Amino acid sequence: AAGEAFALEFEPPCGRVHTFEGTLRPSTGADVPLDATQFVLRGSTLRNTKLALGVVAYTGRDTRLVRNARETPSKLSELERVVNNIIYFILGSMVTLTTVSLIAYLVFIGANRKNFWYICERTNRKRVPSLFTNECDVKNFPPPGSLWPTFFILYTNFVPLSLYVTIEICNLVQSFYINFDLEMYDDISDTPALARTSNMNADLGMIAHVFSDKTGTLTQNVMTFRMCAAGGVSYGGPDHPLSEMRAEIASTD
Repeated sequence: AAGEAFALEFEPPCGRVHTFEGTLRPSTGADVPLDATQFVLRGSTLRNTKLALGVVAYTGRDTRLVRNARETPSKLSELERVVNNIIYFILGSMVTLTTVSLIAYLVFIGANRKNFWYICERTNRKRVPSLFTNECDVKNFPPPGSLWPTFFILYTNFVPLSLYVTIEICNLVQSFYINFDLEMYDDISDTPALARTSNMNADLGMIAHVFSDKTGTLTQNVMTFRMCAAGGVSYGGPDHPLSEMRAEIASTD
């Protein structure tokens, strides 16, 4: 009726797109339970419906489709994952080696500082030639921790930057081999092989099993008669021509 008020109670935002639980409470009358049949997802289209009254239950990031969305899976190949893990290990080793080198440097300098008067490391400059004491003000010495980046830069050669370049070149050459492989060319449709991405070539050599629920993927949707059994007699076979099979069946008739 006109002027009648309604209150809607429903479950909090979640990612379930096939269920819905709610209750419509009119100001007069009994409560009306709501389920998935009265719930319309965002982006849906209503047809053959003259009139529909609706209430927006979820908006923005609280909608069911957004809650049900998943992150885009990584398209890194197995080889790239292995190389990345190796790089992470090398970087961790570099950080450890840099820290150990800095500690060893500080211990060595602290124990032998008196012998390094020629690089301004000696605090007592008595009997040191004036040529080696110029601009040797102790206040201008950098803090010991500032040498950590210096050691880290010295060990940057441990990172095999050329390895990534070499892998990409190998993948590019392999993609050319795939594109020009005559054994992967379909002469019926005049379609050659096409490597749409070069970083997945290595994964092709790791495939051991293929699971598919589409028969056309493996059979090309071609149904070829191979063998039949009639009256306890088997006709045909992998090396049996279809014409001979028809003659045998006709002779038995």
